[in-house]
Amino acid sequence: MIVELPDHLLKGGFLLIAIEEKRKFNHMKKIISLVLTVTLLSGCASIVKGSRQTINISTSTGKQADAIITTSTGQQNIVLPQAVPVKTDNMDITVNIKETRCNNASTTIVQSRLHPWFWGNVILGGVFGSTTDSVSGSMWTYDESVIVNVTEKDSCKVK
Repeated sequence: MIVELPDHLLKGGFLLIAIEEKRKFNHMKKIISLVLTVTLLSGCASIVKGSRQTINISTSTGKQADAIITTSTGQQNIVLPQAVPVKTDNMDITVNIKETRCNNASTTIVQSRLHPWFWGNVILGGVFGSTTDSVSGSMWTYDESVIVNVTEKDSCKVK
């Protein structure tokens, strides 16, 4: 918008130039705000939940059982039930119940799946946000609670 002003107010056209520069500056502020918003929203799953998760693992019998849990970061001997911290990624987790005097060996797979926040990130953050979540492993999640099947040997069952 150009406003006509008397020559003595224009001071050589500087006022018109200043108005045009302010309009350009306001436009640039809007663009920078949009870029910053998209950048801050990118990596949404990384921000909301991070790349680590705790899975509560219990047994079908409600009793303790020795197990080996295998994740992408390695193996760990644990006694169930237990809350197990894991790094989230696209690899399934394997819980192997060890054969003992009273328990038969068994295996339970805890499947990795896409975290719902990832889809919001694809929509809001596009390539930048989805790449951040993919690299960090935050786009993946596991069930929060898992019950592994444990079968007792006949010799240990209460009759």
